[in-house]
Amino acid sequence: MIQYENSRDVVDLQLSTRILKQKAELRFNISDLLNQYIIIYCNNVNRNKDGSRNPGLEANDDPKGEAFNEAVDLIYYKARKGTTFSVSINYKF
Repeated sequence: MIQYENSRDVVDLQLSTRILKQKAELRFNISDLLNQYIIIYCNNVNRNKDGSRNPGLEANDDPKGEAFNEAVDLIYYKARKGTTFSVSINYKF
């Protein structure tokens, strides 16, 4: 079976300012603000999770085609990476 990774939106934010008479820079970073799930799935809609055939679903019954459809696609892995925060200070002599 072929496994796919569902695409997800990633938004990062960076704020910076100069301080100490323009000799230092203070930066604040946030990575992955949306924190959406990472999903690995199989798009085989006519099989159950145990691999047995599901006679009620055929391949063309999936309205999203090959795109991820949580209602019928088999999810093998689902997790969140998490949002990360960082602060840095750079000083020029």
